[in-house]
Amino acid sequence: MANQYLNIPVPTPTQDPVPSAKIQDHVFAGAKLDEWATSNENTYIDRLGGEKLTSTGMANRASLLGKPYASMELAQEDIINGKIHDNDVFSVVSVIYGSAIDLFKNEAGQPVYLTSVSNAESVNKVISQLPIIPGELVSGRPLFGVESEDGDDDIVAWLDDDYGLDSLRLGKNLKADMTNSLVEGGQVLATLPSLDDPLIYPIHSVGDDVDFYMDNGCGVLYDIKLTSPTALNIDKAKATQPLVTSGKNLFRWRSKIAKLNAGVLARAKILITGDSWAEFVTIPERYSAWLYGAYQKSADGWISVQGDFYLNGTTLTKSGWTFYDASINTTAPTYGCAMDGMAITATSTTATVNVTGLTATDISIYYRDGNGTFRYSIDGGTPVVVTGGGTNITTSIKISGLANSTHNVTIDTVGNAGNVTIYGFYGESPSVNGIEIVKAGNAGARGLDYQTEISTYISKYGSEINPDLVIVILGTNDYRGAGITVDSFIGGIDAIVQGYRTPHPDVGIVFVCPAQSKGVPNPNPLSTFISAATDYCMSNNVEFVDLFSAFPSYDEANSLGLWIDTLHLNSVGAQFLVDLTKEKIL
Repeated sequence: MANQYLNIPVPTPTQDPVPSAKIQDHVFAGAKLDEWATSNENTYIDRLGGEKLTSTGMANRASLLGKPYASMELAQEDIINGKIHDNDVFSVVSVIYGSAIDLFKNEAGQPVYLTSVSNAESVNKVISQLPIIPGELVSGRPLFGVESEDGDDDIVAWLDDDYGLDSLRLGKNLKADMTNSLVEGGQVLATLPSLDDPLIYPIHSVGDDVDFYMDNGCGVLYDIKLTSPTALNIDKAKATQPLVTSGKNLFRWRSKIAKLNAGVLARAKILITGDSWAEFVTIPERYSAWLYGAYQKSADGWISVQGDFYLNGTTLTKSGWTFYDASINTTAPTYGCAMDGMAITATSTTATVNVTGLTATDISIYYRDGNGTFRYSIDGGTPVVVTGGGTNITTSIKISGLANSTHNVTIDTVGNAGNVTIYGFYGESPSVNGIEIVKAGNAGARGLDYQTEISTYISKYGSEINPDLVIVILGTNDYRGAGITVDSFIGGIDAIVQGYRTPHPDVGIVFVCPAQSKGVPNPNPLSTFISAATDYCMSNNVEFVDLFSAFPSYDEANSLGLWIDTLHLNSVGAQFLVDLTKEKIL
């Protein structure tokens, strides 16, 4: 008997779920029913501890809505003196809408506006000002009617049997506003083709400017054409997908640039990989011209064993080697390859490689630690013999402390009795401020090649070279390759992304969607690959530059002088890409 009601002991109730069969709960409920009916308090506490309104509380709360306060000041007084409880809804005669009332809620002593409600007098006032329009009975659902001169109720607006909105007629002001708003090139709606012949059909305008219209069945918002069947899916809509992303994931690259701008020692490394757009010098050279000019060159970066397409006057010649290229071979490399999918292998004693004009203070030679022997020399110095340890892993030799100038590297296989595999050369200058461009593309490569032949080897170079920014350009070969699927294309992009991101998660990655070239789709068009790539980028925190959407058609772009052949940009087209990139993302 621990509980009391009006100082009268009552049994302690249980906490059993409702409905309870316990007798003490029934006795307690009877007392609470009496409290609900006869108490002068606004609330009572039920068996489970909840606060509920008594009949007095209900009446008081209902009276708040039934009798609007003449002013907010009077309502505030009742909030202060407790007549309007917390969370009570009350009404106040509106000073804005004349005879309408405003509804408020008391939230911790503060009146919070909810909505406004018109009373019968204000509604009748509006109706009394409507013109009396002779009408007729219609089929469908009436929406609005007026009393005609003969005393009958006539319907002037209704929903027809197909739920279309209909009325007796439109007034001159409404018709004039519609005509003036729907303008496209000086033509009003009545003079434009209908949707049965969908050429240009205005949908929405601001003033005299149409900002959304149909063009040959495609929705166009300003200069963004929605051509995909899923274009109005908010996750895929072009309206949410810019030509160039914000660069918010490139904080490491941008911090290096900030240091260079502030005069703090820093090397900003940018690695460019993918297909011929990354291997040929045209695009990397335009990036280097901009970045070297703004921040100077630190070192020459990666020198592939391919033999052509080098920046800054560096050259490589070779003799007596078997050349592996992942874009040509259909099987994985027997002796491994570099992150660009290339390697050279020799079993003789007469093979040679000569690299000239490599600017760096530290030069690394990447090779396979097999069973072969080779020699290297720097700037014509005494040859150093390297004998493989038989681990068959990718390793490197670093020659440090060189002058900050150009150097020559010579390799031969004198004394070799096994297999020698060379992957490439890496020149860096850790103490020299500026930009290092690591050119690691492979002409002819497709996503499939990176996915199945190169992916295993990327992280080794990603870990040791450690670029701040990776630019990936793929797609020109993929849409033209027989049997190449979108899945293998995306698989190749993902292999590159994971290869560099796994050892260094903060590396910034940018995917460049190539412009539409003159190739023949086999069978999927380039647009299919681009759509999948941008979806991948948006889902994996990869920035992208949509050159495909930024460029006009191939023929028009070619007439503007942007292509050097049917598949590759010239220096002007490359500068177009660089300008778009540096203005928006880098």
